[in-house]
Amino acid sequence: MVAGVRQLSGRVRDGDTVIVDANHGYILVNPSALALQEYRMRREIFDRFSTELAELRDVPAVTPDGRVIHLGANVGLLEEVPYALAQGAESVGLLRTEYVFLAHGEPPSEEEQYDFYTAVRSTAPRRRLVCSRQSPHPLRPWWRVERRGNA
Repeated sequence: MVAGVRQLSGRVRDGDTVIVDANHGYILVNPSALALQEYRMRREIFDRFSTELAELRDVPAVTPDGRVIHLGANVGLLEEVPYALAQGAESVGLLRTEYVFLAHGEPPSEEEQYDFYTAVRSTAPRRRLVCSRQSPHPLRPWWRVERRGNA
């Protein structure tokens, strides 16, 4: 993921070439010919790997001793749910609920939160759905979590 790149907006102009490497957290503006060649090669490798994985999409996840493994997707955005299910996820194994909070400059209202969770549920009906516990975040000073012991 690449986020919070404030100084970028003044450096990128129409017509610039930009590489966003979310795997490593880099943004390259007007990269060198060597960097472009490297990232084209990485893209080709990724595309080949994705094609190989797609061939395994409908193969049951079973260990050599016959144990069935449930595959759930780790998602943070509503738009990721249909994609994850299309790629073979059986459920939303972890819904990263903190992204609902990080997407706002202030705490989302109860109604906005309800709408988000309802939309996720309707996108993945009759599927298991696991939500993460929200934690404080340094980019959102209003986000405070009361510390409590285990109950």
